[in-house]
Amino acid sequence: MERLSRACRVFENIFGILSARWRIFLRHLQVQPEIADNIITSACCLHNMLCANNDFEPANKDLNSCEGGLTNLAGLRQNYTQYASNVRDKYRDYFVSDVGSVPWQLERVRRGRQNI
Repeated sequence: MERLSRACRVFENIFGILSARWRIFLRHLQVQPEIADNIITSACCLHNMLCANNDFEPANKDLNSCEGGLTNLAGLRQNYTQYASNVRDKYRDYFVSDVGSVPWQLERVRRGRQNI
């Protein structure tokens, strides 16, 4: 029973980390189980990639670094926008590289564009 409780705590911690980073995990996934598996696996891979590249920053990092209990909000939106842009660029570069790409991805993109 203790192992089951520990496993539940681990999964709760994992989804806490994922939901802090990606909003999709803040609500129920209304998709087929196979697609939910793909979404969760992809999010874990992206999280691990960011950690490996030392790009891990908690979602509430700005709230944790307060001086005197106050957070300096000047420029916060601009910095976040630049940070988000940098993260998107890193994802893009990774997924089109030899290391991050998968053999079927270009065909899926082409098929998706035809259905628009």
